[in-house]
Amino acid sequence: MSEVQLLFFDTFAHDSGTDLNLDLVKFNREVYISEVRVIPLGARVRADFPGGDRLGATNPSEFTLDFFVNDLSKPGVSAFQKLGTINYDQKGKIQLEFNNKTPTDGLVLRGWYSAVTLAVYGSLTRRSEPAPPPQQQPLAAAADTAVTDCQQEEPAAPEPVRPAPAVPATPPPPPVQVSPPPVQVSPHHIQCNPFPSRAVRPRRCPSRLGGCRLP
Repeated sequence: MSEVQLLFFDTFAHDSGTDLNLDLVKFNREVYISEVRVIPLGARVRADFPGGDRLGATNPSEFTLDFFVNDLSKPGVSAFQKLGTINYDQKGKIQLEFNNKTPTDGLVLRGWYSAVTLAVYGSLTRRSEPAPPPQQQPLAAAADTAVTDCQQEEPAAPEPVRPAPAVPATPPPPPVQVSPPPVQVSPHHIQCNPFPSRAVRPRRCPSRLGGCRLP
């Protein structure tokens, strides 16, 4: 499991706070949620954000906020599971920690609010972490294995040598002496190839909130 990091930071806003609102945080990878923080109105948050610091916009100053998660360890369950509840108070009660490790890719928040600025902390699960590269066998070890395999092969049995059939001896013919007539070659009759030989080079080829229910 990787180290705890900021998984999400944003503000959900609605036209009215008199209705029960639902919002969904969708994670691109499977995570464990360890803590959520509700940022009070006007509070400045310093982190590595594009554009600099952020300001909280949570309203009203007190309300109850419920959290639900899509439990990936229970694929047959169609409803989001209850993760916890925070009785938010901007004077002190702004964070909620979780001890259970539930793998999820979605967090739902429910409450009577018109705006809520939420920061979610957690870590990636092992299935979300990149897999290590495959290990390759060293060339020397591969060569030794190949040599060992060759040495373990049994040599084929040699084929029996069959004697060649006997050939009757015949007397050699009498020697014949032939004296060819002298031939005179004139240098003017010698023809040479007018094109010298050359080496020919080879040619180169061109180169899941929808459809789910809350308890």
